[in-house]
Parts: sequence; structure tokens; C-alpha cells
Amino acid sequence: MAEYDFIFETPYSIPTGGPYPCTVDRPRDQRKSMYVLNHFVSGNLTLDGEVVDIPQSGAALQTNGPDLISHVNNCTSIFTQIPSFIAVDFYEKGTVMQELAKVNGVTFNGILPTQPSAANATSSASSTTPHKGGFSKEAVAMAVAAGFMAVMAL
Repeated sequence: MAEYDFIFETPYSIPTGGPYPCTVDRPRDQRKSMYVLNHFVSGNLTLDGEVVDIPQSGAALQTNGPDLISHVNNCTSIFTQIPSFIAVDFYEKGTVMQELAKVNGVTFNGILPTQPSAANATSSASSTTPHKGGFSKEAVAMAVAAGFMAVMAL
């Protein structure tokens, strides 16, 4: 199943200090039923004439807090739907989980996706039911790159 048959993305190359865009980036000018809100800032490094995006961990507290909820609200208004997925760098910095709990209309339970919960420690059965007041483990999708996270809006 090809991702871009069903999902579009907002721009992923957002310079430090730049605006967070709410436009269709990939596939070019093709609105789909779901979307990935790319929400991270990067600096640029030029190596042998090639420009490489470098994640900016120093900006994560602001990026992954007040800026995140503002970006989500702006894109929700423009696209008339909440993001299906939100991609961030350095999810452990800032208030990503608290902000996403607000977007999803649930209370953040204080457990980060990398922490075991009491329910998970005592049960080996997988459940799609959210932890009391929080996210189900299935709602959190970890990407391969360390510190990168995509969270599905419930």
C-alpha cells in the first residue's frame, strides 16, 4: 500500500525561526483523506556542496510546546480536519504528549511512550484501549531515527 495514495504531508524542511506551514507538500498539490503534520525545525549544513538538514535540539522546548499546539490549530483550521499523524523531533523535550492529549480530548496520564505502565507490566496481552486518561500504545508509532516520533491523532 503506497503512503501517498491515502496521505499527504505538510512541508518537512522548516528553518529555525521560520513559519510552520500548513500547505500540501507531498504529493505535490494533492489533498488526501489523511495527513502528516511535520512539526520540527532544522538548520542547514553544507557538505561538499550538498545542503543537509540538521535537527535543532536547542529549539525543542518551544517547538514541542506552544508552537506545536499553534501549528496544529492553524492546520486544523486550514484543512478542516485534525492531523492524522504529527511528526516531531526530540519528543522527550517540551510538552508534546500533553499538547497531543489536548488535541485528542484526553487527559495525559504522565506516562511517556518509552515508560512501562503498571497495566503493561502486569499484562502481556496487547490492548488497543487507552490507558486510563492517556494514549494506547498502538496510538504511538516510533520511527527509526532516535528522538523522532509520529503520533496518530485518535
